[in-house]
Amino acid sequence: MKILIIRYSSIGDVVLTEPVSYIIKMHYPEAKVDYLTKPAFVSLVQSFRAIDSIHTEKSKELYKEKYDIVLDLHRKLRSYIITKKINAKRIIRYDKKHLLRWLIIKKFTFS
Repeated sequence: MKILIIRYSSIGDVVLTEPVSYIIKMHYPEAKVDYLTKPAFVSLVQSFRAIDSIHTEKSKELYKEKYDIVLDLHRKLRSYIITKKINAKRIIRYDKKHLLRWLIIKKFTFS
């Protein structure tokens, strides 16, 4: 099984994804777990215990891989386009609840 985790920014959010990769590897030890991030965060992701390969969006190898699962933790237009290019068997996108967060901010800042 081949799994790709996508998270571009910011540094704190990238750090918070490390346990996700670790838990995936614990439950699927035979899985190859790759990570897609910005070039600025490659050295940070190299410290993650469960990542086999790190890609940036300009990485030619990324689009040659045949992923079974893509876990999109970024969920923005850029990651959506890339997941379409990768054509994985299954794509899981984290629901960041943008509308709910926006409504909460508007309610608390403009009441």
